Amino acid sequence: MKFERLTPSIGANVHGLDLNRPLSQAAANQLYDGLIEHLVLFFPGQDVTPEAHEALAQSFGPLGPPHPLYPHLPGHEPIMILEYDAVRRADSDVWHSDVTFKPNPPFASVLRSKVVPPHGGDTLWASMYAAFDALSQPMQRFLKGLEASHDIFTGFSYLEEGSEQHEMLQKLDRKAHTARHPVVLRHPASGRKALFVNSCFTSNIIGLKPAESRGLLDMLYRHIVNPEFQVRLRWQPDTIAIWDNRSTQHFAVGDYYPAHRLMHRITVIEDVRVAAKRAAAE
Repeated sequence: MKFERLTPSIGANVHGLDLNRPLSQAAANQLYDGLIEHLVLFFPGQDVTPEAHEALAQSFGPLGPPHPLYPHLPGHEPIMILEYDAVRRADSDVWHSDVTFKPNPPFASVLRSKVVPPHGGDTLWASMYAAFDALSQPMQRFLKGLEASHDIFTGFSYLEEGSEQHEMLQKLDRKAHTARHPVVLRHPASGRKALFVNSCFTSNIIGLKPAESRGLLDMLYRHIVNPEFQVRLRWQPDTIAIWDNRSTQHFAVGDYYPAHRLMHRITVIEDVRVAAKRAAAE
C-alpha cells in the first residue's frame, strides 16, 4: 500500500489495493492511519461490488441508517444514492460537513462514483485543521469558548414547498434533527483543533446577538474557502473517496447540468478505534 500526498495540508491517492478483496486487519489499520494523517483518501480504478463497498466502510466502524431525505440502493440500506441529471438538479454545491445536525455527527463517508459527467462535477475538500491554524491567536482563543446550533431545516431550507423532499422534511422531529457543537472541535484521534461550523447546517452561535452571530459565521465561511486549505478531485468512473467528517468540509461542484452524475455513499457513524481506546481508559 502506498500513499501519494497531494497537497501539504490535505489529500492522498492510495495505490496497491484491490478493494474487492477482503482487507486484513493490518491493512485496515494502515488505511485508518492514512485517513487520520491525510483527512481524505482517493482510490482510482476500484470497480467494487456493493458488498465490497460496505465491507470497506465497515472496516472503519458501524454503518449509518438510511438518510431521511435521500433514497438508498435496494437491498443495501447503508448505500445512499446521489443522482442528478436534467430533471434532478445538484444540491450539494455548498461547503459542509455531513449530518452535523445530529448530536453525534458521523465519523467518515465512503463515496463511490458510478456515472460521472463528461465535464465538471468535481468535488473539493478543505482541511479544518488548516483553517483553524491560519486564524490569529486572539480569534482562536475567542472561538474556543463558543458553541453553535446546527439543524437539518437550515440545511434544506431551499427545498421547494410542496415537493416530495419538502414534505418529508416537514414530517421530521425537529428536536431529533437539531444539535449544538463546539465551534472548535478537538479531534478525538489526532488531538488537533478544527473549525466545526458550516454554512449548510449551522444556524447560529449560541449566546451571541443575531447580528454578531451572522457576522462571525460569515467571516468564518469566507475564511474556510481559502484554496490553500483544499484538495480537488476530478472524478473518473469507479473512483472511491473516503474522508474524515470531523476534520474536513467538502463541496460538490454543480457545474455539469444537465449531464448525468450518479454516486453511491456510505456513512460511518462511529470511529471504532477511538471508541475502543475510550472504553479501555474507563
